[in-house]
Amino acid sequence: MDARTSDRPRPPELPLAMEPEPFAVAPSARPVEHDVRPTVQMDTTSLLETLPAPSSENALAAAPPAVVLVQAPIPDAEALRRAFESNDEAAAEQLAHAFADDPARIFEAAHVLRVFVRRDPTRVRALRALHHLAKRRSSIAEAEVTGEILATFDPEYRMDRPPRYLEDAMSPKEVGAALHDGATLPWIATFALVWEAALPEYRRSLAAYSVAGTDRVIPQTPTPLGRAWAAAAWLLEAAGTNLYLRRSGSAEIFAAATQPPCVIAGAAVSEPEVVLRFRLARALTLAQPGHVLLATLTPPEAATLTASVRAAFGPPGEEKIERTAAGLAATLWQAMPSRAQQKARDLLARAEMPLEYGAARAAVELASLKAGLFVCGSVRTALESYVAEDPELAPAGLRAEGAYLAACRTSRPFAGIIRFALSDTFLSARARAVRLRP
Repeated sequence: MDARTSDRPRPPELPLAMEPEPFAVAPSARPVEHDVRPTVQMDTTSLLETLPAPSSENALAAAPPAVVLVQAPIPDAEALRRAFESNDEAAAEQLAHAFADDPARIFEAAHVLRVFVRRDPTRVRALRALHHLAKRRSSIAEAEVTGEILATFDPEYRMDRPPRYLEDAMSPKEVGAALHDGATLPWIATFALVWEAALPEYRRSLAAYSVAGTDRVIPQTPTPLGRAWAAAAWLLEAAGTNLYLRRSGSAEIFAAATQPPCVIAGAAVSEPEVVLRFRLARALTLAQPGHVLLATLTPPEAATLTASVRAAFGPPGEEKIERTAAGLAATLWQAMPSRAQQKARDLLARAEMPLEYGAARAAVELASLKAGLFVCGSVRTALESYVAEDPELAPAGLRAEGAYLAACRTSRPFAGIIRFALSDTFLSARARAVRLRP
């Protein structure tokens, strides 16, 4: 443990709220209010109105259900249901405005808008309404987060203030628990076992990346890169992973499949610390044993490996396995110790879904984006940095609302950042940071 971690003041160990389901609200508790403010006392015996059950969503959106507490029967509950079922933005806004007119239900109004935008991040009008309602409620965390999303394409919402770093507002344990949901954890643990027994062709030397051991960046280095790396390594509990700085090259930052896996940065890296935090946290997460194979192999190679892992250790099925995957499954079976084989079988047997490459790769990508968002603390930085690194999104950038809408519609990871930024998990973390440094 370095000096940076030993004398760091720890936040109170408060449980983070569950991440809300983008497509539904279900009854079980009062709604989460992210900022600590004097609030109107609500009748705890009041009615709970249930929205439709969630539909299945991709790995970037799936999450546990959230809740909404209604003080009195909604005037037209069926209208609310129809609004959410039909994705009717005007109807949802009308409902939110009806709630906002009642001081005792203003939090319900924010909840309706928040769920609606999580459901569809292209609903810019609802996002603006949520932002202004957050300011009206003096909910600093949500006002800042929604403002940062809007600021990616609308200069009116840009604010000149330092980023809110979250190291003192969250523990590494809380961050780690938020990166994956229960459905994908068995897959990630299985790939970690596979990596430990990985075949030589999956591992490369530092020299293959034009890096030497002496190029290691020490976390205590007093540079933006060193400070960003120290923050990422601490918050992600990855002190055992090394960062190497190439003596030549461009501004790339990526996970490398060395043994152990590492992160490599190009000599031209020179962004502000907040941007480096996002990029390094992403790469550091992708370099973890359960992620590195899916992150570093080409899509065809990773898909073949996934099929071979499923064939070797998954429950028996009638699925036909291609010859290449079948051969690799046999090789993996021979390479892995018997105890690791049994553990892999147990993990995949209790997984909620059969192991599938697309869903597994999406889960790894989302985990890296969540990590980047936690470490940099800035939603705008996360969105702009992701777009800059994506070859399909980079040409258009985020200079106009149309580019933002196109990114939401064409890029699940981009939309996933917005959904997670508006989750109770992230908003609660930002609210803690606000309380620590108003």
